[in-house]
Amino acid sequence: MKPQTDFETRVAQIQARAAGKLPPKPIIAPLVDEHLAPPKKRRRGLRMMILLVLATAVAGGFYSAELVSFLPQDVVASSEFLTSIANGDLLRAGL
Repeated sequence: MKPQTDFETRVAQIQARAAGKLPPKPIIAPLVDEHLAPPKKRRRGLRMMILLVLATAVAGGFYSAELVSFLPQDVVASSEFLTSIANGDLLRAGL
């Protein structure tokens, strides 16, 4: 931390800068349309994860009959719901 200067030294520095003997101090001020608040953190990872889950669900809905065909036949035959998906009845009904 810089040591404190007394009032007379500060006045002398200001007068020397005004006379051109010392270089001018930089002015630290916001530019036009510059926001002083720190930028908000973006939650891109959470959004991407949600989009990935939704895209997987939609793709699974479109390709449900193909996905069911990968299951063993005894599992598909034991479930009426899976059988209707495999036959495409739900897709034709608009559900």
